[in-house]
Amino acid sequence: LVVALFGVAPEFLVVGVAGGPNDGGGGGETNRRLHVVTWSNYPSLGLHLMLASASANGIPVVVLGAGKAGRWGTHQRFVDFRDYLAANAAPQDVAMLIDPTDVLFLGNRT
Repeated sequence: LVVALFGVAPEFLVVGVAGGPNDGGGGGETNRRLHVVTWSNYPSLGLHLMLASASANGIPVVVLGAGKAGRWGTHQRFVDFRDYLAANAAPQDVAMLIDPTDVLFLGNRT
């Protein structure tokens, strides 16, 4: 599993890599899924712009944190991200935790 954090540090940071391209089924990178995840417990203009840019480029984004206490600067986003990955990601997948308010998608997945 490759995990990248955006909007957390000045540049993206790969925080973990485990396994190889053929883990989980032997199909190589064709089995690799992209998980784009953000954390926000309230709607904001930045969140809506990020989601609109992702949608326009065919990139699904999972928004965690709805109804939870806390804010982006707290560790709760990492706990929720870890729990999401444990329930949804395979070893060959790529996951990104992005800032909810200052990320725009300018291209598609290919």
